[in-house]
Amino acid sequence: MEKNNDRITSFQLMMMLVGTIIGVGVLSLPRESAKAVGPDGWILAIIGGILTLILAVLMSQVVQRFPQKTFQEIVNSLVGKVIGTILVFGFAVYHIIFSALQCRIFGEILKEYLLLYTPVEVLIIVMLLTTAYAVRSGAKTIVRLAQIIIPVMILLSIILVVTLMPGADYTNLMPVLRTPPLKLLQSIPVILFSFLGVEMILVLSPFITDVQNVPKRASLSIGIVTLIYVLMIVATTARLGIVETTHIIWPGLEVFKTVDVPDIFIENIEIYALGGWVYQVFLTLVANVFAASLMLQYLFRAKSHKPFVLPILPVVYFVALIPDNLAEINELLNLLTQRFGIVYFAIVPVVLWGISLFKKQKGSGKSAS
Repeated sequence: MEKNNDRITSFQLMMMLVGTIIGVGVLSLPRESAKAVGPDGWILAIIGGILTLILAVLMSQVVQRFPQKTFQEIVNSLVGKVIGTILVFGFAVYHIIFSALQCRIFGEILKEYLLLYTPVEVLIIVMLLTTAYAVRSGAKTIVRLAQIIIPVMILLSIILVVTLMPGADYTNLMPVLRTPPLKLLQSIPVILFSFLGVEMILVLSPFITDVQNVPKRASLSIGIVTLIYVLMIVATTARLGIVETTHIIWPGLEVFKTVDVPDIFIENIEIYALGGWVYQVFLTLVANVFAASLMLQYLFRAKSHKPFVLPILPVVYFVALIPDNLAEINELLNLLTQRFGIVYFAIVPVVLWGISLFKKQKGSGKSAS
């Protein structure tokens, strides 16, 4: 791995986290949250953001204790080579499957709203080839891409949400806290899918130069994502209402069809939302394919991740075509979130943090004695 050529800063990590976390799930997020807790979806997003923030801080502290160490080196040091190898292999599989489902959803949405006569297979192939070019360029190029895209996407998101405010009926959000606290807690897994990607903190660990700033930057990135999610849920629910939001497949996109801004030349606001979403999905896909290629590099003890990028693409392509319809895609996404997602999103970071803290205290005790 060319560490010397792929140094990144904590600020670049922050941009990358925002770009990785906000992906395909943002368009269905209002529907999923409305189904789970009704008008309290925005509260669910805040709870999910707080939990993700805690996990991000724990991951950041692990990175601080193992500066510029790879994910494999960290897990091998904390849980041993055998379990570490299993975790690295599972991480690679997780990112490959996640990339495949992202590609399929990307193709389905683009075909439905923009390229009506283009086969989904063609859309997936084009996206994968573009992704491969970016991934082979290395971590430094990827985060610079995020630095360009994310500020524009944040500004575009704010402008688009502002266009939804006029004509919104905020009584659709009433009554506040109608959902019992126990049901809110039980619905947390629904929101966690939309925060997957924060584990990139561990993936990018060997490239970060200023690890002392990672907790602050990671926390800020989660704050930005949570704010965007809350605004999206509030604006969509207030504009469409609970019943309509729960019955639309992609309410995060359909809601912009209701916007009619007089006296300006801009029409079809949903096209701009879709365009911004495409860039977000591209960044998420690049991050996941890059992570998968890095894990394979570690497993095979190769000098670079580049030889593994192209072999990953056919696997991603064929896995993406396995589901027959959107219902099966959602089932696979739920399975991925509940199995692999929870493991690498929550369990592994907490266990690694706990073991590293224990070893640090144990080492301090030996030094004192």
